[in-house]
Amino acid sequence: MFSRRRIIVIAVMSALGIPVSLLGVQIKEVIFAKQMINCQQDASMAIISMLDGNLGTDKSRDFEQITSNFKNCNRDIDPNMGAVKFGIKEYSRSHSG
Repeated sequence: MFSRRRIIVIAVMSALGIPVSLLGVQIKEVIFAKQMINCQQDASMAIISMLDGNLGTDKSRDFEQITSNFKNCNRDIDPNMGAVKFGIKEYSRSHSG
């Protein structure tokens, strides 16, 4: 049976996004990897759109914009993101235009 102190510690650490078990650490790694994959996917789709001619006629400016967006996306990756915030971001990402 869990003691009251252990339950409080687990609740506080979970609320702060600190893993309390090996499964928690693995979930944090998956969240981090998914954020990186999302950035790469966004950049790949933008390059494919640019090469298909869906973007403007100035390809060098479009490529600079894609590079800038990719750098910003990589900078915004949060290795300490909690599961709830990640779930909300992924839900909004999957239901956006």
